[in-house]
Amino acid sequence: MKLLRCLHRNFAASVENGAKGADPAERARFLGNEINEERELPSAEDLGEFIKEMAMSVRQYSDLLARLSDSLKSDEKIAAKGNDEYRDFRRLLQNSIDSAKFLSPELEIISKFVIPLSGDNIGSIKLQKTSDENENEKVEEIKCEFSDSV
Repeated sequence: MKLLRCLHRNFAASVENGAKGADPAERARFLGNEINEERELPSAEDLGEFIKEMAMSVRQYSDLLARLSDSLKSDEKIAAKGNDEYRDFRRLLQNSIDSAKFLSPELEIISKFVIPLSGDNIGSIKLQKTSDENENEKVEEIKCEFSDSV
C-alpha cells in the first residue's frame, strides 16, 4: 500500500499541475519515505478508501485528457517555441504524459490484489501470487522505475 500511495500522490500532483497549466518541472514530487502506514497489514476498507481517492483523481485526469484531445483535434500550428500558446500546449502534453507514467503502475499493482469473500480472512487483502516468476518481479521493477522517474 505504501508504494501505491506514493504512486498516487505523484499521479494526483501531475494531474493537478496539468489542471493549473503549471510547468511539469516544478511539480511536487513525493518519495515513499514521506508516507507513514498506520497498520502493517492494510484491510479491504483501507483499499476501498484508496480506490475512492483514486477515482476522484482519475476523473480529474479525464478532464485533462479531454483538454489535450481538444487541442490535438484543433490541429492548429503553433508558430514559435517562445509564445504562450506553445508553452501551454507543451505543459498540457507533458503533464498528461507524467500522469500516465504514475497511473499505469498504480493500476497494475491494484490488479494484483485479492480480497477473500469467505472464510477466516474476510476483510483482509493480499497481493496475488502468480506461478510466473516474471509476473511477481514486475512489482519490484515498478519500485525501481518509480524511484528513477521521481
